[in-house]
Amino acid sequence: MITHEEISQLIGKYDLRKLTIGTIGSHSALNIFKGAKEEGFRTVCICKEKDLIIYKKFPLADEFIIVEDFKELLDDKVQEKLRKLNTVIVPHGSFTAYLSTEELINNFYVPMFGNRQLLQWEANREKRQNGLEKLGLGFRKPSKAQRKSAA
Repeated sequence: MITHEEISQLIGKYDLRKLTIGTIGSHSALNIFKGAKEEGFRTVCICKEKDLIIYKKFPLADEFIIVEDFKELLDDKVQEKLRKLNTVIVPHGSFTAYLSTEELINNFYVPMFGNRQLLQWEANREKRQNGLEKLGLGFRKPSKAQRKSAA
């Protein structure tokens, strides 16, 4: 597993005045880019060539890294480019859909917002539900009466 110290060393090489927010081009990307731009950050979109048009129509990404497959995020060349851009990745559900949590935890040497261990919860609905229930935050199905009143 990538250690906290290893990520700290990577961030130590960043120009913190020039941070870039990056994410996979997916359904959540535009929201992430919009928020990043509103806060004054540069942005980088990692996407497939066929999806590039979507992100060009909404000019929220400053940079693009085109991949054939999102597994290319694990390639040294792609990770080095992200680090040169001072990128902090904002993960979302598509990360765990396209890459295994083990790959992200063990082989992705780019700083991420949040805790890498939580990616395991994102990928496993049962684990997430059990964790929420332990915290007293579990979800219950609404009763028939509640469904009727909501309709």
